[in-house]
Amino acid sequence: MIPGFRMVCVRWEDPIAADGPWVSPEDLTLKPAYVETLGWVVREDLEYTTIAGSISLSPDLMYGDVNVIPVGCIRSIHTLDLEENCGS
Repeated sequence: MIPGFRMVCVRWEDPIAADGPWVSPEDLTLKPAYVETLGWVVREDLEYTTIAGSISLSPDLMYGDVNVIPVGCIRSIHTLDLEENCGS
């Protein structure tokens, strides 16, 4: 565990866009992608939840594999119960 951060599984809908500038009604079959993201919550507010897949603790605090997910796209967030560190 990293003190001050919680590990979560976020299930969310990822909006997608058509490849071209114009789409015919017959080709309009787009649907959002359903995604599961595992990571550390590094920021939360009323608009976005920010998840980092990696956290570097030294020499400075840095985040890697960051996803900023709009709250309206989130279907669920489950805190993962981690009882031990990744190792010594």
